[in-house]
Amino acid sequence: MSYVRLLVARAVECGRSVEVLAPAGTGESPEYSLHLGAHRADVRLREMDAFTAPTLQRIFEEQPQATFIFPDGDDVVRLLAIQKLRPAGTSVSVLSMRPRGQSQWYAKRCVETAAKALIRWIAGLHRGVKVFSLVPSTAPSLTAREVRDPIEFSPGESVPAWRQNDPSRLWFAIVGAITPRKNIDLVARALAQLDAGVGLVIAGFSEVDESVIAEWTAPMRSVGQPVVRVARRLSDEELDSVIASADVAVIAHSNDGPSGIMGKADVAGRRVLAAGAPTLRRELRVNPGLGVWTQLTVPALARGAERVRRMPTRRDSGTAKESRDAFARTLRREDEGK
Repeated sequence: MSYVRLLVARAVECGRSVEVLAPAGTGESPEYSLHLGAHRADVRLREMDAFTAPTLQRIFEEQPQATFIFPDGDDVVRLLAIQKLRPAGTSVSVLSMRPRGQSQWYAKRCVETAAKALIRWIAGLHRGVKVFSLVPSTAPSLTAREVRDPIEFSPGESVPAWRQNDPSRLWFAIVGAITPRKNIDLVARALAQLDAGVGLVIAGFSEVDESVIAEWTAPMRSVGQPVVRVARRLSDEELDSVIASADVAVIAHSNDGPSGIMGKADVAGRRVLAAGAPTLRRELRVNPGLGVWTQLTVPALARGAERVRRMPTRRDSGTAKESRDAFARTLRREDEGK
């Protein structure tokens, strides 16, 4: 939804009328209010029961002069590739957020990545269609079919209480949607192997019961390390404030793809402890001063956390690698007059 907000803001700025196609119930969701509440007067929200190929095909045919942008478009790429969708000349931009294979096995992951590239190429053969791949904000260069993850960073001026009350502690932070995929249990067990001078902040809306999170983090509390839980849906400003106030952003997941949290940490001048995903490893190879990547195991995470702690404090880089306007301009294909 944050990508939709960037695209809507740019379209409104350019004087275009905007319609957002979304699943039924979107207009009443907290995410819609959070990201598009300020644009309710500028946007026509069209809720759909299902994003099926026939439904999308009908909308293409109803509005042949419109520009369609799918900011989470991996499913649409497949529909285009197998001819379930035929844009018939309509301008369509599709962003593949997961352009690489996700398998934990290297050989299988390579095959999946090659297959996805082929599917994107076939989908892009349709007249009027361009398929873009999302790459990390730290990517040093781009191909014609890549777009950097747009990083916005606007922390509030107030300092969270956990930092004010314990400023000398080395604070690790896990932020965003709190799910099992963030491997909080592994991170907590790893940090528990460090001395008492570290703490963990877990901030964001949880998809699991709070008792489960308490169980995951019990190893840290058992050795006297503080665990701070901010259990609510965060605004962009609140999320950015947590990253700005922490010392280390923790990104430990196996699903592969660019990390907006890593981009924000880079802009904020904070260190990163990353684990699991190959994309995270590649990002830190390009920018080794940003942090440490490890295998997704407790011993490896513990060693990585110790290495991160010894790294010099980073300075605020001040600006994102790619502005929100550049992201929106690329997907709107403004260089083509769309």
